[in-house]
Amino acid sequence: MEKIYSNELEQYKKRLKLVLDATKICIFELNIDKQVYTYFENAEAIFNINPNKILNDIKPFSTLCKNDFLNSIINYFYHLDDRCIIENSFDKIFKQISHTYEARLKSNNHNYVWCKFDIIPFKDAENSLCILGVISNIDILKKRLNELAHKAEIDTFTGLYAKKRFEEICLEKFANNVNKAFALIIFDIDDFKIINDTYGHNMGDRIILAVAEHNRNVFGNNIIGRFGGDEFVILVSNFKSVDEVINKVKSILITKFENLIITKSVGISIYQNADDNYEMLLKKADRALYEAKKEKNNYVLSV
Repeated sequence: MEKIYSNELEQYKKRLKLVLDATKICIFELNIDKQVYTYFENAEAIFNINPNKILNDIKPFSTLCKNDFLNSIINYFYHLDDRCIIENSFDKIFKQISHTYEARLKSNNHNYVWCKFDIIPFKDAENSLCILGVISNIDILKKRLNELAHKAEIDTFTGLYAKKRFEEICLEKFANNVNKAFALIIFDIDDFKIINDTYGHNMGDRIILAVAEHNRNVFGNNIIGRFGGDEFVILVSNFKSVDEVINKVKSILITKFENLIITKSVGISIYQNADDNYEMLLKKADRALYEAKKEKNNYVLSV
């Protein structure tokens, strides 16, 4: 009978190993009171290293005081920028609160892997505080989410800020710099639909890129966005006079691209006092743009 149970246990271990390998999950146990890790199951999936080496490396940590033990654990396993996350986790452990967090773990190839931790505190037979931890490799998912977040912030075609992120930056700057001068510039390309219809959308796309690059060359140290289509917007700061802003606007009125002369209509509004805000400046610049379009290849300053 004992042999049968032993064989069944061995089979369960093999099945568990298959599941852990397939899901890239590592399981560990830590006796908090004794400061001893008792096992790391499937550590290779996360750390790319044998679990016995990990246990041998961290064994000396058990003799340290609590603060030094925590510091040593953080330095051995984690990205240092995630220190606050780990410290917060240990606070919850001492309060015996089950929780989940995400942090970067150091792998054997000196890279960092994004992982999700599910932490379950419990008391063992000796009434020692312990935790059971489940580590899931979420590196691919995390990087994909970061890429999607980046795409939401950046207009992927031009590399300029997308509308949502541009507006967020403007709101932040206005909130933190109430006494600072800002100019909001909004413009679009004159007769862009006719250009597309005449020369094709491929040429239209290349013109959009050329205009975006022209903007960067002139306003490179400022916040530049694309609201969509042929509409661009720029938040200018750190200028000494309105004339300085206008001179820069004049320099982007015309973009020469191959054998074409691309002109724009531009609206400008100036942040003048603490009562002004982003929405107000945008409305003023939009009205100025409407007026500029009546003549084309022109700019209008809202007062």
